[in-house]
Amino acid sequence: MYDPILQRWFTLNLQNKMNPVFSPSCSLTSTRSGTLILYPSGICSSDSVFLRFAPNPVNIDWSMSSAATNQFLFFPFVAALDSQRSPSSSFSSFVVFVLGELRNAHTVQLYDSATDSWEVCPSPMAMLGPFRFMGSFHVSSAVVGRKVYIVNIHTGVITYFNLGTKSWNPLRKLEGKHMQHFLLSSTGRGLYALGLYIADQTNECVKLLKVNEITMQYKEVSQMPEQLWSSLIDHFKKGTHPLLAFSYLRCTGSGNLIYVYSGSYFSKMRFCVCDIEDGYRWHQLPVLPADLEALEVRSECCSFQLMPEVCLKSRFVQ
Repeated sequence: MYDPILQRWFTLNLQNKMNPVFSPSCSLTSTRSGTLILYPSGICSSDSVFLRFAPNPVNIDWSMSSAATNQFLFFPFVAALDSQRSPSSSFSSFVVFVLGELRNAHTVQLYDSATDSWEVCPSPMAMLGPFRFMGSFHVSSAVVGRKVYIVNIHTGVITYFNLGTKSWNPLRKLEGKHMQHFLLSSTGRGLYALGLYIADQTNECVKLLKVNEITMQYKEVSQMPEQLWSSLIDHFKKGTHPLLAFSYLRCTGSGNLIYVYSGSYFSKMRFCVCDIEDGYRWHQLPVLPADLEALEVRSECCSFQLMPEVCLKSRFVQ
């Protein structure tokens, strides 16, 4: 766990009961209030899928939902949102959005912690392009308010799922100049995108874009420094097409910060961050502890809860 106030990495010592009943590949996401959610994204060894969650980002006492969905979705995109707080509960309830493939169709499943139940939404998502879902190589997502945005990385065709109406918005297209490929991100304060512009195979740049949610027009607000872009792709062979390296990037945001790193298995796990309120200043995070660089399975998310005083009082290994 990285704390941007202390500018330090912490290692959480999870309890043995976190050993999963499924393959260790998981989707990790967070609600705005800080509840962490784990959803299995690898090969499931059971007919039932259970969520695991922790109401506090630094709380290692994870819980498991008692309700299970019997339909495991492949290539899942997972998002979590807070619900209204129950008067009888000290924690906010939450809703988990899972979009994935089921029998070659794009399916949405919703989990409501208030009722501990799953729901399959009948509203289908329109095809974003002539391809099967194929996970993050073709599709990127972000959450803004009660909307879960999904975009085709290669074409900029975008839609969103409205959790209020439980329906999909008609397809739109990101409108602007020069950008050819897109990855979505959100800070909770608006919709952003990373855009890749390729002049030729040896000349490309990555820019941060602010997206107008009404018109879907974007404008450039910053360019990632060349040395940071190079640090994210230096594990690829020389001559690798920049689009392949770009498709491995992952973006997550919180407050005024947008974090970017490469999800490639061979990456060196270098993280960079753009501070929106500091003139869109880019810098690189401290290097992960050496023993964490060789992790076989990696998932990330960004919590909006910043609790340095809790961190300092907890049993962490720096």
